Amino acid sequence: MKVFRFLFILVGISIIPANAHDLFRPLPTSNCHNLSLVKWTPIPFRIQYHGFVESSKLNRYIFMVDGEMVYLQPNETAPQQFVLKQVLQNGYQVLIEDKLTHQLHLLNSGEISYISGKFECILLDKSTGQQFIFSDAKNREKTNNREIFVTQKNSNLYAWEITKNSKPILSIFPIIPSK
Repeated sequence: MKVFRFLFILVGISIIPANAHDLFRPLPTSNCHNLSLVKWTPIPFRIQYHGFVESSKLNRYIFMVDGEMVYLQPNETAPQQFVLKQVLQNGYQVLIEDKLTHQLHLLNSGEISYISGKFECILLDKSTGQQFIFSDAKNREKTNNREIFVTQKNSNLYAWEITKNSKPILSIFPIIPSK
């Protein structure tokens, strides 16, 4: 049995044409991307949670909406079209429902909350020095011979650079995940 295993390994090594110096050769840089991420800005959520005020009768939960302070109790609807659904972790977190979008959001006390998938960013073309401004809504820049397309997925920004008569190049930039 050992003889068959040895023969199998010997045949396998002789069929695969690999040289030892190929294993340590650096990756080619001829198709290296020219884009770099200059600025990344997630879009803040319109409702921010700041904490609560304790009283002997009722706790009031403090929100900032468009520069205005709003005080709510659980299951109360604010004039700014959101409902405080639930209070979690002794007031450190709250669950709200945005009546404009009909979505639930978990907000932490004193932390800036962001809209998931909404962003603005600036990419720099290192070869020309030209800057491109993108957002989740304006995510494509097209010229006669070149197209740049960006999208956010999880905690990465993906930038596709498609040039005529060349293979597409994908650049992946790590970003701060939005909450």
